[in-house]
Amino acid sequence: MVGEVGGERIEGMQRVSSVLVEAMLVIGWYMLVRACIYSLLPVVSLETWFVRDNWMTIPRVLAFVALLLLNRRWEVAAWTMPWREWARAVWMGWVPVGLYLWNFSVGEGESFTVTMMGVGFFTSLVVGLFEEYAFRGPLLAALAQRFSKFAAVILSNVMFAAFHIQAQPVRAWPTIFLLGVVFAHLRLRGLSLGWLALLHGVIDAAWFWFPINTPGPFGWYGLVLQAGLLIYAVATFPRGRVVDER
Repeated sequence: MVGEVGGERIEGMQRVSSVLVEAMLVIGWYMLVRACIYSLLPVVSLETWFVRDNWMTIPRVLAFVALLLLNRRWEVAAWTMPWREWARAVWMGWVPVGLYLWNFSVGEGESFTVTMMGVGFFTSLVVGLFEEYAFRGPLLAALAQRFSKFAAVILSNVMFAAFHIQAQPVRAWPTIFLLGVVFAHLRLRGLSLGWLALLHGVIDAAWFWFPINTPGPFGWYGLVLQAGLLIYAVATFPRGRVVDER
């Protein structure tokens, strides 16, 4: 009996390691492709940035599909979006969405065209699909099996913030980290990945509705945004059993 338990434990640890390594390889592949696209399509205007962002939709979709296919073997993070959860998603998600809308509303500078707003809505949903599944799906699930909930959330979101190298300036990483912590907590509280992806996509899409220059992270508005996310992260820390949707 002891040998069987020990064998199961070793097998479980090997499985967790496999998930972590393979998920990171997919994320690393995406970052490499992103680096190539960024070098081939430098940004000189809002229009060139928009074109480049649209091109990035292709590797995002491919990476998302790759993770879904790998999860058929891993079986650690089911992709679900039950309609019955809509009220729960609204209740859990209105705080981060509201904080970002408030922050975006005081932006300045050039605005997106109506066409950019429409296209940006769909590309933002793809961003939500890939990033939420990658970082709040297999990666968080595997880390939560190896470490405490607190450590799993911190580690996954350190990686989530660093993942935005090139895409976002380093000064924006603390805000990205805090938003990731909030989403990780909502995930561990049982909110499905589909609804998390939609919340993420709505926040990203909302940026297209306002002027492009949002407040800096260390000005008044940026600090209030971070403080709000931090307070909500503390309030939503999961104190019960880690969700398991395999």
